[in-house]
Amino acid sequence: MDTRPKEKTYSGYIRFKKTFLALLLIAVGATAVAAIASGSSGLTVSQVIRTFLGQGTVQTNAIVFSIRIPRVATAIVAGVGLAVTGCVMQSILRNPLASSSTLGISQGAAFGAAFAIIVLGAGLQSQTLDGVSITNPYAVSLCAFAGSMLSTLVVLGLSRFKSITPEAMVLS
Repeated sequence: MDTRPKEKTYSGYIRFKKTFLALLLIAVGATAVAAIASGSSGLTVSQVIRTFLGQGTVQTNAIVFSIRIPRVATAIVAGVGLAVTGCVMQSILRNPLASSSTLGISQGAAFGAAFAIIVLGAGLQSQTLDGVSITNPYAVSLCAFAGSMLSTLVVLGLSRFKSITPEAMVLS
C-alpha cells in the first residue's frame, strides 16, 4: 500500500494551515496599526510606523506608547480570551451554538452588576465644586465578575456532582 499521496496531502494541509495563520497574524497587525492611528489626535499610519522605528516626536511617542498601544493590546487580549472561552464552552457542551448565555454565565454577570448598582449604590454620580465624582467606580465590574464566576462554579459543581450530559448541564 502506497502512503505517499496521504503524506503529500497531509503536508499540503499543514502548509495551508501555516499560510492561513500567517495571513491572520498579518491582518491582526495591520488592524492594530490602523487602530493605533485612529483617534482624536489624528495620527497617520506613517506617523505610527515612524514612531515604532524611533523617529516620532515626543507628543506622538506619548500618544502611541501611553494611550493607544495599551488600548489595542487590551482589545487583542480580551478578544483572544473570549474566543478561547467560547471554544472551550462549545467543546464541553459538544454544541457549536453554545455561548456564555447558554449556561447562565452572562445572566450571573448581569445579576452581579445589578446588585452593585442597586444594593451597593455603585456608579452614582455626584457633582461637587471640584467636578463630577463617581462613587465606587470599580464595584460594578467586580460584582459582575464575581456573579459570572459564581454561576460558573455552580454549573461546574453540578456537573462534577454526578456524571451529567451536556443537555442536563444546560437545563441546570
